[in-house]
Amino acid sequence: MKTRKIGKYLRFKKEYVKKILEGRKTTTIRKGILSLSHDTVYLESNGKIYGRLALKSVRYTKLSNLRESDAKADGFKNLDELKNALTDIYPDIKDDDWVTIIKFQPINQLEKPLTRTSILEEDKIYKISRLVLAYDLPKTLNERRVFSLLIYYGGDIRKTIRDLDKSISFEEILNLIKKYSKILKTYGYSI
Repeated sequence: MKTRKIGKYLRFKKEYVKKILEGRKTTTIRKGILSLSHDTVYLESNGKIYGRLALKSVRYTKLSNLRESDAKADGFKNLDELKNALTDIYPDIKDDDWVTIIKFQPINQLEKPLTRTSILEEDKIYKISRLVLAYDLPKTLNERRVFSLLIYYGGDIRKTIRDLDKSISFEEILNLIKKYSKILKTYGYSI
């Protein structure tokens, strides 16, 4: 069986987003064998980003080996309800098919959902941050500190927020990056 990788976005039906953010749904079960390529992913539904999830673990099993505890962790009342939901999503799923159980934990919830295109990849954030400091663009010491930490953490906004003792939000950092990206375009950079 071919292994697929989970990218930077983990997509869910809109009906599951609230359960995930409230911690009532702590796993997702996907058909096939999937491997993790990131420790954190964006929580996405219908093209909108609602927050970030820390990926805790992965377990592989056959559909027929799922347990009641798997159903509860996935936000369902019982195993029958879970299997019905999986059949709705994967009409051709069979008892002997492999499934991947991904355990996660919400890291942060955005104040308002963002479009996928408004989320910048970490490598882009890193490059923008280096240029912002190279051109000495930050207006305040706090802005300079944000960009310095973004460089230090390779563009990881979550780690930057943690290091700043949560004194700045995810959205505020994104807005700073967008603001200075526009300025960098006047210098001829298009990142």
